[in-house]
Amino acid sequence: MLKLRQFDGMLLKILVFGNPLVKEDSLPLRVMGKLQGKFPKIEFVLLDAAENIPEKEDLIILDTVFGIKTVKMIEELEIFVQNKKLTMHDCDLGFQLLVMKKMGLLGKVKIIGVPPEYGEEKARNAVERAIRKLCK
Repeated sequence: MLKLRQFDGMLLKILVFGNPLVKEDSLPLRVMGKLQGKFPKIEFVLLDAAENIPEKEDLIILDTVFGIKTVKMIEELEIFVQNKKLTMHDCDLGFQLLVMKKMGLLGKVKIIGVPPEYGEEKARNAVERAIRKLCK
């Protein structure tokens, strides 16, 4: 049985970003439903990039990341500035997270990045493995 680990004192909550109208940006949304069934004690919160990102909280984000070949856990936001080939689905989100971090408005941030060209089942399996690592 999966033992749900707390992320710095709070039960896991995963913020999910994506656009259902754009195929290459909808993969996190398409796998979210099946992940909710696998992890019923984890709260998956669907957010639009324009919505307010919670302040002063540790964040786990599931999002499309262009420029990666496999599902990847990203913990350093600066990678989006250092490597122009890596971009989140909406550069406004990456920029917003960087600004919030510099202003001291974010806790720890972990991004489960999904490459846009992954198939749905492959993405779901890889994201599931990443979440299980977070729960250890």
